[in-house]
Amino acid sequence: LPLALTTVVEDAANVHRFQIVQLGPDKLSLRLEAAGRQIAWHAASAALRGYLERQSLGNVHVVLSHEAPRLEARSGKLREVIVEHPATSRHHARL
Repeated sequence: LPLALTTVVEDAANVHRFQIVQLGPDKLSLRLEAAGRQIAWHAASAALRGYLERQSLGNVHVVLSHEAPRLEARSGKLREVIVEHPATSRHHARL
């Protein structure tokens, strides 16, 4: 599923530096860079919602994060899909 989500965002919004953050079982947040942020958000959010609906996941909320994508502290890599639950807000794990 993570690869499918990143492909949806890349294809719809033509962006390559972003993060999809799972904030809970039914909430995703999209972190985008500042350049072209609103245009990318409109395209990516519509595409993500459509994809999730087709997967019978229409209950999942997609929100725009006020944060920019974050590099992983240890490796310096940009993980495009991460889990960040409120109880573990400082912990980043790969889906």
